[in-house]
Amino acid sequence: MVTFAPRIREGIVAFFGQSHYAIRLAALLHWTALSYMKTHDVTSFLRAETMTKNIATLEVKLSALMQERDELDGAIETMIADMADAAPEQRKSGDWAPDGVLTLRYLELTNRQGEVEQDIIDLSRELAARGKPSTDAVN
Repeated sequence: MVTFAPRIREGIVAFFGQSHYAIRLAALLHWTALSYMKTHDVTSFLRAETMTKNIATLEVKLSALMQERDELDGAIETMIADMADAAPEQRKSGDWAPDGVLTLRYLELTNRQGEVEQDIIDLSRELAARGKPSTDAVN
């Protein structure tokens, strides 16, 4: 809102020229605009509109994170089932060995799952703080 009133003044001076009356008219409209903004609470209206857009953006992010969490849960469950099906000898020296490819992939997935869970918790708290409780944010 700070740049709004000077633009009014610049527009009037540009239209009417640098005459004494144009400058006084610009000053009068400048203070009238500021007074209107104070009495009609334009700034809180714009702030509320921005907050509504931010809430919508946060809800979209939360939905994407919840979908990613579901996909990670499925992939991790599949890997756990595959590991359970592997023979004990294969778990010691094969892909499921402590430094095996599947073990490293499992660790990557579980680390990402923890990050996603924390992001979901943070976004849910932020939405709740803004007055919009999230539904089923953390299962």
